[in-house]
Amino acid sequence: MGDTTDIEAEYESLLGFLYICPVGVLRVTATGEVEMINPYAAQMLVPLARTPVLRNLFDVLDAYAPELRGMVDHFTAPSGSICQNHRITVSRSGPGARVIACTLLKINPDVLMGVLQDITEMVEQERQLRQNEAMFAALVVGVKDFALFSLDRSGLIDSWNMSGRQQTGYGVDEVIGHDLQVLAEPDSDSADGVANQIEEAIREGWSLRECWCLRRDGSRYWSQVMVASNQVTDVAADGSDGSTTTDPRDITGFAVVLRDITERHVSGEELRRLLTTDHLTGATNRARFFDLAEIEIARHQANRRPLSAVMLDVDYFKQVNDRYGHAAGDALLQRMVTLCRVELRSRDVLARMGGEEFAILLPNATLDQAVAIAERIRASLEAAFTEGSPTFDDSAPVPITGITVSLGCAELNPSVTGVDALLHAADTALYDAKRGGRNQVQVAPPG
Repeated sequence: MGDTTDIEAEYESLLGFLYICPVGVLRVTATGEVEMINPYAAQMLVPLARTPVLRNLFDVLDAYAPELRGMVDHFTAPSGSICQNHRITVSRSGPGARVIACTLLKINPDVLMGVLQDITEMVEQERQLRQNEAMFAALVVGVKDFALFSLDRSGLIDSWNMSGRQQTGYGVDEVIGHDLQVLAEPDSDSADGVANQIEEAIREGWSLRECWCLRRDGSRYWSQVMVASNQVTDVAADGSDGSTTTDPRDITGFAVVLRDITERHVSGEELRRLLTTDHLTGATNRARFFDLAEIEIARHQANRRPLSAVMLDVDYFKQVNDRYGHAAGDALLQRMVTLCRVELRSRDVLARMGGEEFAILLPNATLDQAVAIAERIRASLEAAFTEGSPTFDDSAPVPITGITVSLGCAELNPSVTGVDALLHAADTALYDAKRGGRNQVQVAPPG
């Protein structure tokens, strides 16, 4: 009697479990006749059967998975797994389709146990994941105007994928172990640009700049280079994410996005030139000079690199206009700008401040270096307007002789801060040169 009671209790427990079971469970015969089914399985199958009474599993699923019958018929073992999580799409295909996973176990030649689970949400997540992977692959591999790669903590390229090769033409062996300079046009300031960008990425988390880059075939393109640092994230004692540290020792490397923006650059370059260039001489205009000077002062404050300026004025320019005419005076200013640029570095900024007065901004140049550059300019211009000199242009419509310039130099320091103070100091030195007899270089007195 006691054994019978125990069996009944276990049976009741099993029924209770089947009733609340979060998956569908059913027992069918070898031909699919339903002998037992729990509420969850009925909830899934009744809408498919379109009848409140479920008689045969294979008949219900025949329109969606006719292969089930064959799978059972071809399973000849006396018992075992016929199928596991066999996916059955029971509504329209594609995004949003309802999918059931079906597992069939053969208990004996006459009894099958089935487990059904609605996996619609999981299938949709898988579809979205595959779509995201495809989109990412298209970005990395198929889009030629983006290249993604990484640097190690010392700033050397340590991974190089297909997108980098497509954009630049370089192979893996040609770039791994090199810094970003290997991709840049080898002008005089690109090395500093790379170093500055790494420093900024360490300090700020990321850095963005635009520069000319070279492909392996020698063609160049205007590129936007973004460098983002990969940093160790602190974890708080309670296990939550902490704030990102800015300690350079915790930098594990850098991620780089190289983007070809030549087309945009070329179309915008003409507008930028009109807005930033002096229309007569082609030098930088006054407004743009002050913008660039503010940027260089910010860099000076961040990196403590020297910054100097030179003011330049043509001696007795009014007499040139009076003697040769204003057209000749304009031509003189244009030739002066051309000659000055020969003596300047690519990073230097030559701007026309008004009339015959020019300012030169010299990033990363000490006062001594500024004086040396100013002296080269003075000597070059004097020679260019001396008849018989190798640089004298006697083919000009109105050859002009005897032109000289006066220059004043100053350096940013604790007593000379800001753009206005720097230009004022250089301008004071310029007028010392004028008072000293012109055609000379003078230095601003210590503050």
